[in-house]
Amino acid sequence: MKTLYRMAREAGFIAPYYTATAWGGACTIDETLQVLAGYVDAPWDDSTGPLPAMDNYLFTPYHDDADTGSDFGRADASRGTVRRDMPYLTAELGGGLQPTSHRRPVASAKDNAAHILTALGSGAKLIGYYMYHGGLNPDGKYSTLNEAQDIGGNTTVPVKSYDFDACIGEAGRPSESFGALKKYHNFLHAFGEALAECETVLPAVLPENAEDTHTLRAEKKSGFLFVNNYVRHRVMDPHADVTLVLRLPEGGELRFPGLDFESGGTYLIPVCMKEAGKTVPLQAVSLLGKLGRRLFFYAGGTSDRAGAEALLEKSGIPATVLTEDEADRSFFFDDAVYLVPGRGDILVEEPGPEGKIRRLLTEQGGPLVKITEDGVRETFAFILPAEKTAPFCKLLHTEQDADGKILYRDHRILLPAAHTGADVLYLKTLYDGDRAEVYLNGKLAADWFTNGKPWYLNLSRYGLPEELILRVYDSKNTIPCRFGQDVYYDLPVTPGCGIRELSYTAAYALQV
Repeated sequence: MKTLYRMAREAGFIAPYYTATAWGGACTIDETLQVLAGYVDAPWDDSTGPLPAMDNYLFTPYHDDADTGSDFGRADASRGTVRRDMPYLTAELGGGLQPTSHRRPVASAKDNAAHILTALGSGAKLIGYYMYHGGLNPDGKYSTLNEAQDIGGNTTVPVKSYDFDACIGEAGRPSESFGALKKYHNFLHAFGEALAECETVLPAVLPENAEDTHTLRAEKKSGFLFVNNYVRHRVMDPHADVTLVLRLPEGGELRFPGLDFESGGTYLIPVCMKEAGKTVPLQAVSLLGKLGRRLFFYAGGTSDRAGAEALLEKSGIPATVLTEDEADRSFFFDDAVYLVPGRGDILVEEPGPEGKIRRLLTEQGGPLVKITEDGVRETFAFILPAEKTAPFCKLLHTEQDADGKILYRDHRILLPAAHTGADVLYLKTLYDGDRAEVYLNGKLAADWFTNGKPWYLNLSRYGLPEELILRVYDSKNTIPCRFGQDVYYDLPVTPGCGIRELSYTAAYALQV
């Protein structure tokens, strides 16, 4: 590592800082900053059943996740050092999960959002994802480039797909996690400098372990209160009429009564925060971002959004309180905050012939809401063209073994011209089977491991082909696996070997 560091600098790679993986008890060098990891599930685990609750939903400073890389051995702190004289940085927090031959977990937007909240509340000063944008494995010169058990890998993953169920999938299509995590990116853009100066302070009463669904998980900072009352696949107790007591270093205490935290709720609350000489009143709504003097918050579930906004305004704080769904759809610019029609929509600013222009990339159209610094809302409507055609499917061949067991079925998919004004065209596929593959001109172009979610294939990436071959493997024809042939699914799937639905999904880039 010292040699690589020296060679990089000699080659001209001069950077403000250099990082090195530190999870799993890894050793690092003084010239690098350590980066840690954490996931909400472990697709590489040997099990084909549900896993215990993840420690990643607990507030733990400098958390070294024992489940990351557990296929090679669980983390052993004695093998290396996590240095607490360095900032707590992360480079491998799951924005999604990679399906494997024997485990097909799916991380919901809420799973990922609660995980990022606890990382920030635990003192993380850098949020890094693996993966944030999925991709495709390139073709190897002599072999495929995916991990596989038959060549010594611990698991087998798709040959081409590296989608990872990421915030932006391999097809370039945003998932619901994109918006759910963007809430925290908006917060960091506005208040990251203040957060970076904070030190982690844990409450006196902590959960006994990751399976404790009763104790409130709260982390108090000089400036921000992080509350996570959510754990993946668990039902947490609600906590009503909570009194928060902050004991101050210089003596004395502050008491904040009447806080309600819902089951499954996550909160990022400013404490003793001052704006324009006014103290922001503490209540169970989360801080989102800032536009000029106006603060933006969001309230989840049944929270009293209107009451919270009125209390803030009464305190002299110009504020807008959104719903959590609106916060997931928010984009902050210098002059306004926009709420896009859907969670998978994106609003970008790019240079144009007469200055900067903004474009909305949307699949569904609908209302685009603009909120200015004075709190005024404007709504613009976008209506998309109606779908004109649909793909056509014909069964070509059924492959069976000597005993008549179905192995796979090949289908010819005809793709007539459609959505002539679309900027991106996806083929949405729902099928029954263990996995599926797409062939173009006789060559494997894409593949997918069934996980209970639709498969979106970016047809624009392949030049809008007129036809393709879609192969679906029978649900009983699983990939040979030393953990057994059972497959764990988070989401419900139907056994079989056939196509249930084929349709187009189009995205349009519209100037705002």
